[in-house]
Amino acid sequence: GFIKAFKSYYGFSPSLLYAMNLEIIHLGGSDMSSYACYEKTDKHMSKRDLFELLEQKMTENNLDTTALKTVYDFCQKLYVNQKRYSGDEYITHLLNVSLLLVQMGAESSVVYAGMFCDAFRKTNVSIDDIKKSLPKDVAQIIIRLRDYDIKKDGLADEECAVVKMAERLHNMRTIEYMEEREKRRRAKETISIFMPVARKLKNEKVINELNNVSIKYVV
Repeated sequence: GFIKAFKSYYGFSPSLLYAMNLEIIHLGGSDMSSYACYEKTDKHMSKRDLFELLEQKMTENNLDTTALKTVYDFCQKLYVNQKRYSGDEYITHLLNVSLLLVQMGAESSVVYAGMFCDAFRKTNVSIDDIKKSLPKDVAQIIIRLRDYDIKKDGLADEECAVVKMAERLHNMRTIEYMEEREKRRRAKETISIFMPVARKLKNEKVINELNNVSIKYVV
């Protein structure tokens, strides 16, 4: 599946890419770093600073921040004591997902839902908890995310698709902290599953960045 998807998208096999990469290294060429992408946050930025940045960016984009503190507080409670591969608090990943969603032009309800992009996988939260603790429109998106499969569903639910793209994008930005086997698995999965959806969304910044990062780990 991966090789087929790779050849369909790039027009050549991964083995040819490996040869091209060796030639680039030998000639001292570019690592394809000059591509358009969304704004990045500083590595290991604290949850407090990320929250303040999110509030600022939402305000600048005329998004409703009325429920932001309520959503954030529930997110902190839900993911308490969880850490990332980097050692950072897990909530920093979720805030980065929401920041990406702001840049992608998502509505406030989708931005809030981004803070719970993997809630049903990473926590023991129940649907009733979600409904009681969050605004109705946000809860509805999160509940749909529980059963959403980006490979199978694609753009059938565009709000869920956008959340999952933002989640994958930030995961790929922090891929350096994963083990080598997991890096390759994530890169192949990104090319074969996420890139086709990114093309359908016609989001050039997501396409360019996912493409650039993934290629580094499949050669």
